[in-house]
Amino acid sequence: MKIEAFLRTSYELRDGGHAAYGYVLLAGSQPFQVQGYVGVVPAGSSLGFAEFMGLLAVLEKLQARGLQDEPITIFSDSRFLV
Repeated sequence: MKIEAFLRTSYELRDGGHAAYGYVLLAGSQPFQVQGYVGVVPAGSSLGFAEFMGLLAVLEKLQARGLQDEPITIFSDSRFLV
């Protein structure tokens, strides 16, 4: 099965800022869209924290759907993440 995830994150750039993510997961015939709030990010964290939390959410969703062994392509605007 072809699986693609399109991930986007947002982070308020200050210590203790808020972070969020959103993704669209294409696995089979139905697209699946999720957005999540990471929360207040620990002081000294960067946008990378939010990016990894978003990626973790994608992988957890795949595992919940029994797709953890399928190959996946991740699309993100983050050069750090992908």
